Amino acid sequence: MLVAASSGPTPSGALSVRTHAAFVELARVDRAKALLETSDWPLARAAERAGFGSLDALHRAFLRRLNATPGEYRQRFNAVSRRV
Repeated sequence: MLVAASSGPTPSGALSVRTHAAFVELARVDRAKALLETSDWPLARAAERAGFGSLDALHRAFLRRLNATPGEYRQRFNAVSRRV
């Protein structure tokens, strides 16, 4: 099922996410990023709260979307926020 094609701008300004599954994964990754930035929860709890079925699923999604593991993302974010 296509949500929106990415072959150019759409009149309605729809997201260029190809499938429903990709849209859901992107929303879950965004939620997990926010949790990793604002909490000190274990990664498994952040994965669960973001809607991932397992820590492994979170790990794979982060590698696919961000080219980093959840732990690496948290370390990078914390390193940047400490400099500010």
